[in-house]
Amino acid sequence: MDLQGGGVSVMYGPVHEMNGGWCWWGATGYNTNDATRHNLYIDLYRDMYQYFTYTKGLNNLIWVWSPDANRDYQTNYYPGDAYVDIVGIDAYTPSPTAQVIKDAYNNLSGIGKPMALAEIGPNEGSEPNYDYQALITAIHTDYRLSLIQT
Repeated sequence: MDLQGGGVSVMYGPVHEMNGGWCWWGATGYNTNDATRHNLYIDLYRDMYQYFTYTKGLNNLIWVWSPDANRDYQTNYYPGDAYVDIVGIDAYTPSPTAQVIKDAYNNLSGIGKPMALAEIGPNEGSEPNYDYQALITAIHTDYRLSLIQT
């Protein structure tokens, strides 16, 4: 049985962390602001969306777009409201309460889409006991939460 046929929704986050320079679809260097690169990425993302949605007929994909919190020019790569269901934040930091996560949240929440912490975890310089409870506390105290009521 395929997932769509089984009524299973899939959170799909292709070509993430595009504002970082470590993937072929991303920035050309550390914190580079290259409008040509932004437009190429947006075209790639939209082409993928069109292909999966219309050519392949996949209507069970929840499209997650997530730049890296540690790099600038996050919204320059935004493919548009019609192509994104959830905006995510990818952040590897020494602390789960790092200001960079809050800054990315504040920056990206302006898009007006539901938000997710898509990838959160310790970086190489982190304390050995990365305090995920501190992240949960920060979510409750530092971020606007809205509950979906059915």
